[in-house]
Amino acid sequence: MSILPLVDTAEGFGFLSGDQLEPLDGLSATMATVAPAAIQVAPDGDFAGVRLVDGTVAYVSADGEVAVFDTRAGLVDPTVDPWGYTWSVPRDAPAGLAAFSRSGERIDMTGAWPDATQIAAMSLSRDGARLAAVVTSGGRPALWIAGVIRNSEGVPSALGDPVPLTQLPGPGAALAWLDDVSVGVLTRSGDVPAIVDLVVGGPTATTLAPEGVTQIAGANQATTVRLRAAEGALYVQRGSNWTQTAEGILVLATQQGLSR
Repeated sequence: MSILPLVDTAEGFGFLSGDQLEPLDGLSATMATVAPAAIQVAPDGDFAGVRLVDGTVAYVSADGEVAVFDTRAGLVDPTVDPWGYTWSVPRDAPAGLAAFSRSGERIDMTGAWPDATQIAAMSLSRDGARLAAVVTSGGRPALWIAGVIRNSEGVPSALGDPVPLTQLPGPGAALAWLDDVSVGVLTRSGDVPAIVDLVVGGPTATTLAPEGVTQIAGANQATTVRLRAAEGALYVQRGSNWTQTAEGILVLATQQGLSR
């Protein structure tokens, strides 16, 4: 069964079931104290990596802690991993990728995205072993993936050599792992929004998307994709059509590795 959408609304933060919100213990209360623009929640729901509306990246915990980890200009949406690290990078400095521990210790990632001049979006796989990113290289947008090098305690130190997966038809706006092996990229095909759905090591498919969408989230199945439009509409794909299922969504969040 697919997970419920995880959203931030004027009523609060939690899983949307019909028109009711199911809060996350502790984390929903802490999220009410900040102004999020993008949210990714850790597998256990004990913390989230958040890009705030002021552009900074923060650690928000279920214990009530809010700590701004990254204040560099032009940060993309952060991603988190099962070992408690929040990953952040400036859009115009892909090599500046860094992971921050729960205590705020910064680890600069060696070998991050060589030859890329810009990064638009990134997300760690659900097991934290691979990092997918939408980058610009040679003036063209593309989806790349790289392995994460860690020690025996899960502390990251570097990225492996990136593997280009596919060129994109237009600039990438957002990226999400749709399941354990599939990545979805929100991009444009000409003047039309589109979703590029790629199985790592497998085929690529492109489908058109509703106008104005800005955020993408997956579930337990690659067939379940959710999109949020800038005005707050939430869409889910049913067959070849997109159906609006909610409105007033301020942020469409993701949670790593959750079955719900």
